[in-house]
Parts: sequence; C-alpha cells; structure tokens
Amino acid sequence: RELNEEEQERLLEQLLLLDRLDDAKLLVQQWLNQQPHSLPLGLLMADLHRRSGALEAARRELEQLLRLHPSNQELLQLAVLVDLQDGRGQNAVQRLKAQFAQRPEGQRLELGLLLADLQRQLGQSQAAADLYQQLAKESAEDISAVIALAMLHQEQGDATEVERWLDQARMRRGNDDRPDPMIDELAYRWQLRAARVRAGQPRPSIPPLTP
Repeated sequence: RELNEEEQERLLEQLLLLDRLDDAKLLVQQWLNQQPHSLPLGLLMADLHRRSGALEAARRELEQLLRLHPSNQELLQLAVLVDLQDGRGQNAVQRLKAQFAQRPEGQRLELGLLLADLQRQLGQSQAAADLYQQLAKESAEDISAVIALAMLHQEQGDATEVERWLDQARMRRGNDDRPDPMIDELAYRWQLRAARVRAGQPRPSIPPLTP
C-alpha cells in the first residue's frame, strides 16, 4: 500500500539500522523520481552510494548537485568524504583551495575551516595552522579558527600554545576577565592531553604563531 510521509521515514530508518543500503537506495530513488530537484534527497542518495562503496555513483550525484549549489557546505563536506574514501585526499585539497581563493575575505570561514581540517587530517599540519591563522584574522569576532588552532597544538603536545589560543577565544567571547566554563573546560582537557602527548611520542611540532 501507499505509505504516508511519516511511515516512509520510519521505513528508511529501519532499512538503515539493518544496513540494507540497496533497499534504502531503491526507496530514496522513488522519492527522487517525484522530487528530482530535492537537495536533501540528493544528498541522502549520494551518501548512501558512499556508504555502500559505490563511490563513482556518489561522485556523479554530487557533481550534479554542486553545479546547482556550488557553495553548499554539506555537499562540499560529503564530496571530501568521498574523495578520502577513494584515496583522493589531495584532489579534495586542490578543489577546496580553488574555491577558497575565489571567495572574498570574510565570506569563506566555513569553507576555509573544512580545507584546514582536511589538511590536518592528511598530516599537513603547517598548512593547516597557516590557514587557521588566516581565518582567525579574516573573521576577527569568530572563535572557530582560534579553537581549531588550540586543538591543533593539543595534538602536537604544545600545552603553552593551547593556553595561548584558548586565551584568544576567551577574549573573542568577551570573557577575558572572568570565568568562561566552556573555554575553561577545554583548557583543562586539552592541556592535559597535550602533556600526555609530550610525555609520550609527540608529533613533529609546528612553529608558534602570532595571535
């Protein structure tokens, strides 16, 4: 029988829980036939292709969607996941770099964070640190890039730089002269982790950066 919208969603959830990805794709394709221009459904189909290992199908779906929505962050993130799963991480870096260069300063924070996070994941720590700092300067009131810098230094085992960049985050939140529960909790946990990294087998350190 014909299922209503709520029943369709429950059916999809059950198929995903049972890892019946091919059946899930058949269901989503039926919806796409009715709503061929739906971005959420296109994203879902591309992710189902990725999860089932059909990477070329996922890439084709994403390329079609990106032609219509070139700046959509969810599409860009999923495209990065597909490239990483396919061993094409450096291709993803170059594509994001080209897009980043085309966007004006102050309007590319999310894209820049995605690029820097990818560089960090690929072991390009210095490139990631440079980009995080550039983003911190371009978006002077946002704490995302300075938090990312603190996290990067935590991974390198540099507790001093962790504290330094978290202090910058406090200032941006207007809490440089009073307790800030969120930043204080991060400072405690990340400085402890940094100390453990330094005491064990630290990764190659990156030079300190100037806030």
